[in-house]
Amino acid sequence: MSALAGALLALVLVAGLVALAELAARWSVRRAGRYYRYAPYWRTRKDFDVAHLPQFPPTTWTEINAEGERGDPPPRPGERVFRGLVIGGSAAECIYLDQGGTWGAVVQRLLGTAEHRAALGGFTGVHVGNVSRAIVPCEQLAFMMRKMLPRYGRLDLILVMVGAADLLSWLERGAPKTIASGAFSIDKIFEQHPEGPFGWSRRRMALRRLAGNLHRRVRRPVHVEADASGWLSRARAMRAAAPHRVDVAPDATGMLAHFERHLAELLAFTKASGARVILIRQPWFAPPHSAAEEAQMWNFGLGRPYREKVDSYYTGRVVDELMRRVDACAAAVASAAGVEQIDLMPQLTRSARTFYDELHFTPEGAETVGRIVAAAVLQGHARAPG
Repeated sequence: MSALAGALLALVLVAGLVALAELAARWSVRRAGRYYRYAPYWRTRKDFDVAHLPQFPPTTWTEINAEGERGDPPPRPGERVFRGLVIGGSAAECIYLDQGGTWGAVVQRLLGTAEHRAALGGFTGVHVGNVSRAIVPCEQLAFMMRKMLPRYGRLDLILVMVGAADLLSWLERGAPKTIASGAFSIDKIFEQHPEGPFGWSRRRMALRRLAGNLHRRVRRPVHVEADASGWLSRARAMRAAAPHRVDVAPDATGMLAHFERHLAELLAFTKASGARVILIRQPWFAPPHSAAEEAQMWNFGLGRPYREKVDSYYTGRVVDELMRRVDACAAAVASAAGVEQIDLMPQLTRSARTFYDELHFTPEGAETVGRIVAAAVLQGHARAPG
């Protein structure tokens, strides 16, 4: 056999082995059937210009655990840990806040004291993971939970904060009269899932996914966002310079009906899991705003200011009117479903100390929300029969 023929044969054998390994990797991923909000073991460091976010430290961290949750490592099998899960949109995700500063982490910290663990039933620990995602409406959250909850052996508590994403995504699309169900991509909801489609390009191979998971688990690399707040500054400037303000609320009947239907589905499914479910009604930074507070705003445009140029924005008065309608709808759905709810609006200071824009919490705001939620969890447990 010539050297060339030998080289070609070796190449064919290697290609065959790679193909077999890839097919085995695809089978493994599909057989596991695991859906992850975040890619497991991901770590991110965000560096901020404090001029953009003066309420924040200059650096925050995000740590994703083996279950694809933002949070501490999950409990080991057999551990008697009180386990909670936070689901919702960006106000629940707390993307800019440090790992221990999200309101879900505050709930974990407060419930995890010896006194409160004893009150909850003598657990050895408390774990609260977070699988929230920005601009994901209730329909998609319900889909997320249907895919993810079956893998949890037991959850004691599910904290749901929703509403703003349904309104925002509707306004960004031009406030259509009706919203079609099922019109979303699974890749928008999960950073990893078993459905593929897989391919033979390097980016789409299952082997690459498994290798990436192993690399993150063993090496724990850090993804650095050196100017994490830069886009926020640009979005605020774009809103401030926008030539058009819309001061008439669009007809929200269709959006509210869609929200109501899918929130009811989300609450029914999570409640059927056996966990205690609490709806935390989405608060907002209601007007009137000072000039300095108004300069913080960037959202609620006719378009997606985080991706495209937007020249028309709804006024604070319209946003307040629409958020009130969403909030009333959420309260009614929770009451009908027999689900506990927390109304944060009367309990939060409406200022830049609590919010850094229309919807999202500062570190101080998240601490306050976490304390309110933890107190509600303990009070409700104390009232529960048995």
